[in-house]
Amino acid sequence: MRPSATLLFLTPLALLLAGATRAPAEVVPWSYNWKPRTGLILSDRPGTGGIFLTNQPHQQAAGAATVIAAYVGAFSSALANAPDHLTNKGYGLILFLTDDASQAKARLTFSGLFNGMLTATQTQVANTFTGPTSKAVHLGHHWYTVTLSGYVPPTALKMGKIEANVTVRNNPEPSALVLAVLGSISLGLFLWRVGRGRCRKAA
Repeated sequence: MRPSATLLFLTPLALLLAGATRAPAEVVPWSYNWKPRTGLILSDRPGTGGIFLTNQPHQQAAGAATVIAAYVGAFSSALANAPDHLTNKGYGLILFLTDDASQAKARLTFSGLFNGMLTATQTQVANTFTGPTSKAVHLGHHWYTVTLSGYVPPTALKMGKIEANVTVRNNPEPSALVLAVLGSISLGLFLWRVGRGRCRKAA
């Protein structure tokens, strides 16, 4: 009996789909370090205060996570009737990202502006992200997407913060299963051609 071409092609494809369906979700480990371009941002002249951004030390995470890009602090000795002012004060945040499995690394930079006023007892500081707020990078076998997601303003008594969401999705090289399926398709095509040739000779 001559082998069916349709069967020879569909059987490996079915195996591939079945394997993909059974593949467990991967929890991807990664590590990171956020650093401000400038840690200290002074108020307009002749001000007495300013804003400072913290350096977030090296930390580890796995899968999707919300992380602190920087804590934001404010300081001033100005009186209420003569506050310090912040006018379009630019800042930058640098993310050093590492895919733990491959040790591949990337550096992503984000930016923003601070505007507002400061006194010894009160702060009103608004933040505006400038440039892209979401960036993606491929490291090892994974795609990482980093998005600045939130800002909590500082007060005279409490630090604020800038947050970022990080998502990870798998993007591997062809697996052994895929390569095996491709080999099966090639073998199936060869057998189909041989079988068709024999049938012609017999006729």
